[in-house]
Amino acid sequence: MELPDTADWAGISRKDGKIYAAVAGKWAAYPELDAAKFAWDSTETGYGTPKPGTSEGQLHTNEVEVQLDRGTNNTYAELCAHQAGTAIYQDIATTPGVMYKISLKHTSQSKTHADGMQVLIGAPGREMAVEMTRTADQNGLNKVGERNATVVTKAFNEGYIDGAGSRYHDGQWATYEGTYLATGTVTRFTFRSVSAYKPDFGNLLDDISFEKAYPLSYDMNGGTGGPKQKNY
Repeated sequence: MELPDTADWAGISRKDGKIYAAVAGKWAAYPELDAAKFAWDSTETGYGTPKPGTSEGQLHTNEVEVQLDRGTNNTYAELCAHQAGTAIYQDIATTPGVMYKISLKHTSQSKTHADGMQVLIGAPGREMAVEMTRTADQNGLNKVGERNATVVTKAFNEGYIDGAGSRYHDGQWATYEGTYLATGTVTRFTFRSVSAYKPDFGNLLDDISFEKAYPLSYDMNGGTGGPKQKNY
């Protein structure tokens, strides 16, 4: 998505159609926002009071922070928008009995802290942490094949780089994959910050996808009477 002005980040609240533009330093109506296509909500609550020279006015119920990597022109999300323990989530129509694969890229804001987050999936309000396996790593600091319910990715970029600011993350991403067996027609996919350098600094997410892995339907296997899985 295009960010307004010359900002390299912005807060988005799709429920009330507003944006916090870094340059303006305040929330305003955002008529260009397509709430249905953006689709992301957050657990952030409260409303900050704008003060000159600070970002206190950024706090906003349902805010999702989007950032722009100026080195690659890549847009991604930051879990730590402006409140500790913030989560972003999306409700997806699912088919009961079907296995879904989730894939995402994650990295820390900088080498200062190894940020950690969890993927929670389930019926809205009853999500549980899902174990994720690291399937790829760009910077060589994170072992491929590790599996854990908490995703932690080490980065080696500086917190601030001249000419690129604090949004330079090329070559710092690791890819994670997990699966979930749907039990209902609506499933909530939640991404929650569990460890970050600051409440409003850390846990970057990109390339999030949900796909059907295979349905749990079976044929009888010859004369053995045992189940044979049908690939999707």
